[in-house]
Amino acid sequence: MRRNIGKGLLLLLAFSVSHLSLAKSFNYEKAVEAFQKEKVGEAYIHIKNELKANPQYLPALILLSEILIKQRKFHLAERELERAGRLGVDSDIWARMMGEVLLSQSKFDQALTYADQLILTDSAKTHYQLIQAKAYRALEKQDEAGALYQSILSQKPGELDANLGLVSVYLSQQRLSEAEAVLERISHDAVDSNEYWILLGRVYSFKGLHQQALASYQKAVALAPQNIAALKALAIAYHVDLNDFNKAEEVIDNVLALSPQDPHALLIKSNVLASLDKTSVADQILLDLHSQLSRVDAQYLMKSSLLMLVDSITSYKLKKWEEASRKFEAYLSKERDINAAILLADTYIQLEEHFSAMKLLQGFKEELVSNLDQALVLASLYLHFEKHFDTSDYLSDLEERYPGNPSLLIMKAKSLAQLGKHQK
Repeated sequence: MRRNIGKGLLLLLAFSVSHLSLAKSFNYEKAVEAFQKEKVGEAYIHIKNELKANPQYLPALILLSEILIKQRKFHLAERELERAGRLGVDSDIWARMMGEVLLSQSKFDQALTYADQLILTDSAKTHYQLIQAKAYRALEKQDEAGALYQSILSQKPGELDANLGLVSVYLSQQRLSEAEAVLERISHDAVDSNEYWILLGRVYSFKGLHQQALASYQKAVALAPQNIAALKALAIAYHVDLNDFNKAEEVIDNVLALSPQDPHALLIKSNVLASLDKTSVADQILLDLHSQLSRVDAQYLMKSSLLMLVDSITSYKLKKWEEASRKFEAYLSKERDINAAILLADTYIQLEEHFSAMKLLQGFKEELVSNLDQALVLASLYLHFEKHFDTSDYLSDLEERYPGNPSLLIMKAKSLAQLGKHQK
């Protein structure tokens, strides 16, 4: 998640002034100084010493929460914020920090309502709406998220986070031209936002402009070297789009240094190692990941489409076909994802359920046309079931898009040969 530590510290220090005038604390001041210098471990030691002496000192509790967030110990940060809330911390500060902590723990339902009863300033209300919109996006409720962003922008057209969130919604809904229009409109104000560059990279990637996408992701990482979303996007670009497997491994290792148990990062790492022909290590990562995901609460898993997809692909790559089919089916009941559909179709074929594969891909017929290799999977299934009219019609559509393609010509020859046998 993109963080603004400077803003958090300004709020913290503003809140602390009146308290410090009454009781200046060496440990607290040293903790603030260390935190400002990004010496998080040192700040943690000082603030814990302060709280031993003054357990109810609110500025120290808030700073401890900031430190724990920086250390990605979100469940501990939530506990300290709950303590601060009971002691009467400023509602605006509490709402901003608690929202981030809840989102970071995938407590999306709770994030929709946690500040409903608080009296907030207009600025904090907007921040709360942004938290709610992110929660809606995580829950795959893109329409609700888009409506919240539009509501914010109707009052504050220049609200950068709302504009960026709206772009994310548009890209999720495959509304590419609308996403580009928003990015163009905010380009001047968003130049220092790592999220802007990630989204711009996604747009370039959708358009097949891989070098421009790479440059955008590199800019995002330069602005926020520890931003996991930016690092993952860069790793995937190196691996999938540019086949630079060594660079991909270097970048994904940076992600795993920040978040060693991240399932998505572990899957990317396994894929990269497989591309580097380090098969045994790649397979061991998959086995460990499968074990890790098997221990995740099912209801929690169902709340995250990304986790569901990672879980499905892990079972697929381990050739656990029955398991993979169930997981992909559950995922595709929530998401329309052509790549997942192709993997599920292949899973069905491995299970010798060819008719199920054909029926599935028929539902993605239009999306398949943009990738000839994927489209030919459906064409071969039509041939398998001697769907002569469907085969001829579909191959004609593909021929218009890929004239003279050798694989297509071979498939067409097979179709004509089969049709000739049928007519005899």
